[in-house]
Amino acid sequence: MNKKPGNRNLVRMKRGFFIPLISILVVFLAGTNQEKSQDDNSDDITTLTELKRHISRNLSYPREAAEKGESGTVRLYARVNHRGRIEEVTETKPGRDYIEIDEFTIKCISKEKKDLGKKPNILINESRKVVMSLPCLDIPQFKGETLKFTFNFVIQ
Repeated sequence: MNKKPGNRNLVRMKRGFFIPLISILVVFLAGTNQEKSQDDNSDDITTLTELKRHISRNLSYPREAAEKGESGTVRLYARVNHRGRIEEVTETKPGRDYIEIDEFTIKCISKEKKDLGKKPNILINESRKVVMSLPCLDIPQFKGETLKFTFNFVIQ
């Protein structure tokens, strides 16, 4: 079983071609991951206006609440850690000072309108979901503080 000398040269040439190609590909992919990790903070919220815009875009009237004619006001308190991430969201007023964020009003048209004595869990859950999903709040005065959010769900 004698191999031709030309085949060995072809195998060497293929190896000589593929090893540098794979190396270039690995370097390229590593550079792509670095770019992504550096751009991860591109979604950070850096102003109060951006915070309001983000909430307005992501908050909606829950369909189930609208169909049942449920409305009400939800007040949530969110504790922001020193890195700007939301650590905890609660309905309980904190024992310390907080920063009040403007009210958000979410309107819905419905045939039914119920005036419930308590806030429907559907509205609380929707509000909590939006606050918990906030990206990093890169606003120095918010870091390490508690923020108060007020959401008015109104049926028309």
